[in-house]
Amino acid sequence: MEQREFIVEQETAGQRIDRFLSGEDTGLSRSALQALVAEGHVQCNGKTVAKSLKLKAGDTVLLEIPDAKPIEAVPQDIPLEIVYEDAHLLVKARGNTGRRGRTGKNG
Repeated sequence: MEQREFIVEQETAGQRIDRFLSGEDTGLSRSALQALVAEGHVQCNGKTVAKSLKLKAGDTVLLEIPDAKPIEAVPQDIPLEIVYEDAHLLVKARGNTGRRGRTGKNG
């Protein structure tokens, strides 16, 4: 787990903690930062906070970035009608999406 510490300057005082963090060089989106706040991975002056917390100059913000969870890709046997294929290109028949649908069902 990576930890980063930030000190709130006068010009950023009064901002919500999620907005403050999105303006810092974290490499994370604002929605990812909001999720980390909600999960308790953000502290201000040693206390876990809500995303609506407004910061004051001199506050110390600690951001914990958990290690990435591995993603498991599971192959699926999806019947595809292939119209053309060579070493660089594959053309499938119209109507074969070749991916999971919005329903969450396989295939």
